[in-house]
Amino acid sequence: MTRPCLTVDLNAVRQNFETVCRLTRARVCPVVKSNAYGLGAVEITRALRDAEAVYVSTAQEGAELRGAFPDLQINVLNGIDGDSAALFAEKRLTPVISSVEQAKLWDGGFVLNVETGFNRLGVRDYAAFKGDNRVSSVMTHLSCAAEDLASPAVQAQNAKQFAAFENALSVLNPETASLGLDAFLIKPETLKVGEVRTGAALFGINVFPDKTDLKPVLTLTAPVVQVETVDAGDSVGYGATWTAKRKTKIAVAAIGYANGIPRTTGGTVFFKAENERFAAPVVGRISMGLLTCDATGVPDSALAKAYLLDDLYTINDLSRDSGRLDTEIMCSFSGMTVEFK
Repeated sequence: MTRPCLTVDLNAVRQNFETVCRLTRARVCPVVKSNAYGLGAVEITRALRDAEAVYVSTAQEGAELRGAFPDLQINVLNGIDGDSAALFAEKRLTPVISSVEQAKLWDGGFVLNVETGFNRLGVRDYAAFKGDNRVSSVMTHLSCAAEDLASPAVQAQNAKQFAAFENALSVLNPETASLGLDAFLIKPETLKVGEVRTGAALFGINVFPDKTDLKPVLTLTAPVVQVETVDAGDSVGYGATWTAKRKTKIAVAAIGYANGIPRTTGGTVFFKAENERFAAPVVGRISMGLLTCDATGVPDSALAKAYLLDDLYTINDLSRDSGRLDTEIMCSFSGMTVEFK
């Protein structure tokens, strides 16, 4: 192994999908935009063979997915414009309509996105769509569903958006109302939802760990390219920001910020030998293609491969330790071998 390897456990992805289905008792639509958050949209969608529909961001993403899934409903979140209308028709894609102008470009069925307070994408004049039989479902997106729910400001924003969405549904009376999983988990009892959209949860990202029991999906490893011993007082890495307080064994793993590892990570990597697991704190600054760690307590027999993610140290932990958004990290992974099991 000469470069990092990211292993995606498709069985865990399926289990997480089934968990969300049981939890919501609604139609669950995977969000596989941005190549399934960088993990492989075709492979992830194939693993989720029971899904009735998926969401992507652009018509180009939808067209690529259509080649592998001729009968799947593919909803495109960024909607339609004059340049993409022909591609929507050719690839039988379903636009998510966020304006009256977009709706004029499409004769077929669509998902209607209503603006409720996020002020990003969404129809404000939704009354114009009352009685429009092209509307298959109505969705919205909350700006603070995954924020600190104890915050009065967050509570006020969520209440405002839920009230606006309920008002839109009362006007439009659609067959199906659609929310993201984070919003669904905090919705008021009065709001009836028939579809739940989820992306991050499929990959083991726990927004509400007290409400979901999700399986870790990712294993990330990197080869160790050198092991050296430094003396007390020696520094490691750019800027000499870390200095050894004792004689220290330093393992150098071939992975860095060019591969999407946050430079702010001050966490831990792991090594494994037989049934034992050894922690090695990251020391010094992470560089473009290399990471250094204190492997003093790690036997030499375990120093062939460093684990940056596994079942015990997950993407949630890396997000916490680096101060970076979990999905941002996933979308940044690059320059590595990707394997599926």
